[in-house]
Amino acid sequence: MTQQMQHRVATRIVLGRNMISLATGYYARGSANERTDMYRAARNTLAD
Repeated sequence: MTQQMQHRVATRIVLGRNMISLATGYYARGSANERTDMYRAARNTLAD
């Protein structure tokens, strides 16, 4: 594994963690409808 590849993987992990914490923060604040919409959006994104 080259240095550049390691850096790229590390960046992806950090970005992923940031996205997860943003999502959970939004999820905690959001209403039931927003949660359902976000769940649906997440499922659609994963399905693609």
